[in-house]
Amino acid sequence: MRQVLRPPRLAILYLVIAWIVDYVLSSPAVISIGYRFWLSLVIVGGGVWLSYRTVKLFERAGTTHKLSGESTALVIEGPFRWSRNPLYLGLTLIVLGIAIYGGSVPFLLVPVVFFLTLNFGFVPWEEGRLETTFGDPYRAYLQEVRRWL
Repeated sequence: MRQVLRPPRLAILYLVIAWIVDYVLSSPAVISIGYRFWLSLVIVGGGVWLSYRTVKLFERAGTTHKLSGESTALVIEGPFRWSRNPLYLGLTLIVLGIAIYGGSVPFLLVPVVFFLTLNFGFVPWEEGRLETTFGDPYRAYLQEVRRWL
């Protein structure tokens, strides 16, 4: 995959498009709860924490978290015990938190579109790569841990 298509960049692109559509259409907020800021802050914070923890696990194992890098170790500890994609899950939480803060339909569509892009685009490609690299241990891991939660 080309470097241009990395998930963080796609998340930003999707959010910018939502902001433009929201601005042009003057979309009303569909989430108008008074604690929207705090809710979004908690969700973004959880996503940042999960992403940070996941990157640290990759670093400790001496492998990469980047799409362009070669995986040298199969990481199955920490959040990988309950999700095969905790880094993407963390990024999706960040996008969800920002979308809740935005509050309008264009923003609330972003986490859905982003999740679908990850689930049907990036994840199958990465799973194929990991299966080729790690073989039976990875196939066993696929049977034990769900893709998302």
